[in-house]
Parts: sequence; structure tokens; C-alpha cells
Amino acid sequence: MSSAAISFPTQQVPNFAEMKFPPAVLSWLEGKGIKRPTPIQLQGLPVILSGRDMVGVAFTGSGKTLAFALPAVMTALQVRSEPIHLHDR
Repeated sequence: MSSAAISFPTQQVPNFAEMKFPPAVLSWLEGKGIKRPTPIQLQGLPVILSGRDMVGVAFTGSGKTLAFALPAVMTALQVRSEPIHLHDR
């Protein structure tokens, strides 16, 4: 069995705005009092947003659910903004 190195993003993004979330998402986060990513979000969001799988282990209340949900919301917004072509079905 070969041992392939797994590379993870080495540069963490310090805030949600630099992760290029749309203004509506940033406004919602701010309205909920979420000012900056937690450590699990700093590590997880770049990986998930790049389309890679990941396993995150952190304490309850650390922000794991938001790290999972934000990329899902972004995917839904992207799909919603794409035109629907009936011949693609």
C-alpha cells in the first residue's frame, strides 16, 4: 500500500468576507452575531468549498454545523441562479 500525502490548504482565511460569500449571507451571519470563523470553520470551509471531502472533529458548539451548511447554501444558490434547460433532463 502506497502512502500518498494528503495536502490541505495551508493559508486560512481570517473572515467570511474573504471567503467570498455573497453580501446576503454575510449580512445574515452578522445579524446572528457571527463575526469571524471558529477554528473548525477556518480549517473546514476552504476544504469543503473546494469540493473535497473532510472529517471534522470538534466540541459541541464549535461551529461544525455552520461549516457544513454554508457550502450547501452556496451550492443551492449557485444551482438556483443557473438557467434550467428542459432538454438536460
